[in-house]
Formats: sequence, C-alpha cells, structure tokens
Amino acid sequence: MSTKPWVAAVLNGVLPGAGYLYLKRRKVFSLLLIPAVLLTWYWSFTDPQVKNYYGSSVLILATVLLEVAFIVDAYTEAKS
Repeated sequence: MSTKPWVAAVLNGVLPGAGYLYLKRRKVFSLLLIPAVLLTWYWSFTDPQVKNYYGSSVLILATVLLEVAFIVDAYTEAKS
C-alpha cells in the first residue's frame, strides 16, 4: 500500500499527529502529541475561564500557523 500525501495532510489537519501515524513515522512524537491535543481540546471546552484566551489574536494566529505547519510537514514527509 502506497501512502498518499494528501491523506497524511488531512489527518494531521484534523488531529495533529494522526498523519504521522498514518505514515508510520515519528511514532513517539505522535503518541505524545495526540493526547496533548485531546487534553487541550477537553480543557478548552470545560474551563469557563478559557473564553478570555480566545479573544487573543496572537493565540489564534499561533494556533493557525502551528496547524498549517503540521499539515505541510505531514505532506512533505509523505512525499519523501
């Protein structure tokens, strides 16, 4: 089975680290990243104080740039 770069990119876009598991690369990084992302999502939806952080344009920009970096990196890893 050949890996498809776009699948790795989409998986990393939905859940950072999942694209690396699909590629069977960076397993330790993925196994640390996925729980971190899930715990952050849980925290952001259950802690009422988090609403104060979402107004920060710096936080939003950093999150978007990090997500794009994971998508591009998974795509690049699959191509190589």
